[in-house]
Amino acid sequence: LISPLDAAAGDVPGAESQAIVYLDWAGAALPLRSQLADAAAAVAGQTLGNPHCTGPAAFASMLAEDAARAQLLAHFCGHRAHEWDLIFTAGATSALKLVSECFPWADGSRLAFASDSHTSVIGMRGPAGAAGAGFACLPPDAPPSAWAATATHASPSVRHLAFF
Repeated sequence: LISPLDAAAGDVPGAESQAIVYLDWAGAALPLRSQLADAAAAVAGQTLGNPHCTGPAAFASMLAEDAARAQLLAHFCGHRAHEWDLIFTAGATSALKLVSECFPWADGSRLAFASDSHTSVIGMRGPAGAAGAGFACLPPDAPPSAWAATATHASPSVRHLAFF
């Protein structure tokens, strides 16, 4: 939701010429002019390349990526940042695909998700099922005991994954 203060300040492109209310359920807010200007200045001041390649441009990208990763881990994990890894993906769908393909599924594992889950979550059934895992689709208002009951395997070596 664009606040009237932001629109009045002229920092939302196009907002000064029309009264707008912008709601995006995907969570992508409209960029502010100041954000666009900062991003343009950041990339205009250096040459960046594919961080998976070699060379000065690739090295500059790798350094920027490493700095962003360190800042995010420090912010969210504090002094335990060294215990975590952070992987950048193109978006939520790619992240869920990566999780479903790398999760240690096994016979007896269970993928549990709410019936109103995004199709990206529901699509995780493919890799889970291919590895022998089952799945449970629960109502979004199911109590915690219903979610816990989906983990039917008692072995601590069998992992389960739930999205609610």
